[in-house]
Amino acid sequence: MGNIDGLFRPETAQLDPNANSTFDLKQLLANQYGPLAGDTTNVIKLYGAKVFPIGNPVSITLGAAYNGASGAPINYLGANRAQQYGPGEVYILPRGSGGRLPWLNTFDLHAAVDWRFAQGWTLSFSVDCFNVFNWQQITAVDNNYTFAGVLPVVNGKPSDLPSLLRYDDGSNRPFAQADINPNFLHATGYQLPRAFRFGAKVSF
Repeated sequence: MGNIDGLFRPETAQLDPNANSTFDLKQLLANQYGPLAGDTTNVIKLYGAKVFPIGNPVSITLGAAYNGASGAPINYLGANRAQQYGPGEVYILPRGSGGRLPWLNTFDLHAAVDWRFAQGWTLSFSVDCFNVFNWQQITAVDNNYTFAGVLPVVNGKPSDLPSLLRYDDGSNRPFAQADINPNFLHATGYQLPRAFRFGAKVSF
């Protein structure tokens, strides 16, 4: 929880250490406090491996790993137009008001053959399979509710937007549904697909 992600601002990909837009305008401070972009509330990690000797010079190693992590928070973002800060700068609703992304799960396997071909020397061949089940979970969605300049709805809820959201132009005009970003909450990133890694090494 907090009101600044650090030296990098993930909402707009702004990398200006100690000089990003977070505290530039009073208007931008509204609704900033909440779960940060890197907030992973729950993590599960399970690892196991065993070596199976096959005769004196050869052994096989088998291993498996499971990693599970709860999803990142989703925001309702809008643009700041009055001072031309642009899209993704205004937290229309408090951080995390869009819920969270789904859990991200990965299951990996490892196998290796070790051959001790001389005193103190071992030749190893290995293969790793990452994301064995080829899960394709969503890892990011478009958080931009609109690209129009709007004012934050302080401590608001999604149900408040049709009646309380206003443009950032001093007109107090009600927000038009036509200005909602059609890609809002649509996926922008996915879990990496199944991949293999092959290795060979000599230890001495």
